[in-house]
Amino acid sequence: MPPQALSNHRAYKRFHREQMEAEHLGKIALLHDGDVVGVYEDRESAYSVGVTKYGLGGFSFEEIGAQPLFVSLPMVGQER
Repeated sequence: MPPQALSNHRAYKRFHREQMEAEHLGKIALLHDGDVVGVYEDRESAYSVGVTKYGLGGFSFEEIGAQPLFVSLPMVGQER
């Protein structure tokens, strides 16, 4: 995960998640430097604004109320 995305994710969980879920459940929060800088109806809108304002790698977004997605992949060369 890129540094901006990781720090934004941590800030979202720690400082913003509760309020965002109470007020904007199901929408998309756009984050930059640990702050929620906008709330959008869909990922495409959040992405478009993020790229325009902050450039690639300068923002991230969170689906408000979505459960984290964890994917487990086997290690290369690891036996079962």
